[in-house]
Amino acid sequence: MFLFKLERQLKSYSRWNKCYTKEERKMKAKDETIYDNFYSYAINNPKDNAINYYNRIFSYEKVLKMIDKAAQSLNYLGVEKMDIVTLLLPNIPEAVILFYALNKIGAVSNMVHPLSSNEEIKNILKRSIRMKKIKKFLLTIAMTMIFSVSAFAASGFEFILNVPFGLSVGFESVDLGMLPGADGITQRKIEDASPGVGFDIGVTAQLGYMFQVKDGFGISVLGELGYSWDAYTMGYGSTGVVSTGNNYSAEAGLDISLFYHSFKLGLLPKFNIGFGGRHGLAIGIGGGVKIPISGWFSTTSTFAVDSATTKEEVQSEVDINLKRKDITDLFSPSVIGYMKVTFDYYLFFTDNIAMNFGLYLGGDFAPKQKDTKIGGDAFDIGLQLGFRFGPKA
Repeated sequence: MFLFKLERQLKSYSRWNKCYTKEERKMKAKDETIYDNFYSYAINNPKDNAINYYNRIFSYEKVLKMIDKAAQSLNYLGVEKMDIVTLLLPNIPEAVILFYALNKIGAVSNMVHPLSSNEEIKNILKRSIRMKKIKKFLLTIAMTMIFSVSAFAASGFEFILNVPFGLSVGFESVDLGMLPGADGITQRKIEDASPGVGFDIGVTAQLGYMFQVKDGFGISVLGELGYSWDAYTMGYGSTGVVSTGNNYSAEAGLDISLFYHSFKLGLLPKFNIGFGGRHGLAIGIGGGVKIPISGWFSTTSTFAVDSATTKEEVQSEVDINLKRKDITDLFSPSVIGYMKVTFDYYLFFTDNIAMNFGLYLGGDFAPKQKDTKIGGDAFDIGLQLGFRFGPKA
């Protein structure tokens, strides 16, 4: 009997031996588990692609984290070394993760094809060495349903650093009040005012948390803070002066320019959509306030006068440098309210780091002078570039 078994072993060895070259037959395999082998490669090559599932790429670093997380969950469910755990799963990433997680624990994976009949599954379970561990089969199914949502679609901390820059179109929001004209005091109506084009730029940081709803979709709750420089222009008519010899003439007109250096504070929830691989999209809707710290207020006004002897008779210019106290004394409210919608495209370099290319649309509700009620709101449109740190949707 011994010789018969030895002969079978030698024949089996001979058949396998033909599959390897001389160099390969001389190689010595390390005495390590499948998990140990995966771990060693992942530590040395964390950014290499481990899984490509329908063009969704997972690095060795990320897969290793998911394996360790799954092993911890299995331990919590009561899976121990030498347990036989039956896995009824198709060829999906979760099957790979659970297989390595069980190997890390020291348990045995009993793989069952998901298209097996009831009778086939029954026979497979009967052949299992430890039938008392059948409860692990049911527990693993329940855990896998949770794992397929939470592990491959991980929530996490999110940080975005943006540089927005764009245009602002200012609109008069109140009547300009009583302004001087050629025949004395006349009143301009709001519809006579014309919009002006300004500019805004800044640096903003968005911090918060992304909650994964399902694979490929998550919701971020982000606070926004940073610096903003805003320029608003508005007015009516022409403020040009015509000079003919020693005579000056002009039409009635007014140009108003406001410039603010502000601290920005707001809230910006986002809806994140993952396209698989390196691409993602986020749509944000939010708002907040800009608190002007300093600024500059400039007006140029002309009067409808013909044949004036000096330029000062037809044109008046006022420039005021503003500090925070000046802004609170002269304007009401002393803050700028804002609302905006953002559209961001993410290009991921790693599982957690991406370049951000965005577009924003919004509106500013600027301060108005307390005495004259002169002031305006603005429509903003622009681009934003930045970096994002956080999980993919």
